[in-house]
Amino acid sequence: MHGLGLGAVWLSAWPWWGALALSVALFASGYRLWRVRRPWRELQWGPGESWRLDRGDGVPLRAVLDARASRSLPWWIWLAFRLDGGGRLGCLLPYDSLSADDFRRLRARLRVEAGRMAKQGPENL
Repeated sequence: MHGLGLGAVWLSAWPWWGALALSVALFASGYRLWRVRRPWRELQWGPGESWRLDRGDGVPLRAVLDARASRSLPWWIWLAFRLDGGGRLGCLLPYDSLSADDFRRLRARLRVEAGRMAKQGPENL
């Protein structure tokens, strides 16, 4: 995606100095994502909204699911988390990353959690 962005910048009508500045920013962002990116080894949904996220480096993260910011479509699920330290984190789960039954159950549970949060109101975010 960063490469497509670079191509679009240079094919646009931006002045050369603007395209160069944006290219440097895109390159730095892509490099950071490439070097820092670590795959998720395990995601565990505990009782309620609590989650345990494990990237495989031995340090699990505790997080709370933000069901309002999470999205579910038939071919992927986007999970938005709020970390204990106050940060935010997102995780994309494609359809083929889980068994069909687990994917269906996760989508159903997300719908239930989003409905429950909608009834509680925005003060609980």
